[in-house]
Amino acid sequence: MEILLALLTGFLLPAALFLFKDRTSQKHKREELEKKLEQKRTDELKLLTSGMCLLIRINIIDYHKRYMREGCIPLYALENVKTLYSVYSMFGENGIHDLMEELGDLPIKN
Repeated sequence: MEILLALLTGFLLPAALFLFKDRTSQKHKREELEKKLEQKRTDELKLLTSGMCLLIRINIIDYHKRYMREGCIPLYALENVKTLYSVYSMFGENGIHDLMEELGDLPIKN
């Protein structure tokens, strides 16, 4: 009986320790992978946000160039550019406020 108990203890204890270490290692690897994936998602979101801001900014500048040349702006165009600017501002961007003021000062085209 003692021999059987010694064999079981000699086998079971190391096996249990091995399984515990393996599970701990797998958990650590999984946590590291999750951190990397989260960082990748964050980086990708920043890139998409920057790209969207750039496209909106270009669009607002185009509106400004066009309607400042014409000297007046249709109501629909003014509403469109205001919507673009509000989205642009939500991203925390600025730097084109003066352009928006100039567009807002233009007479409305009938």
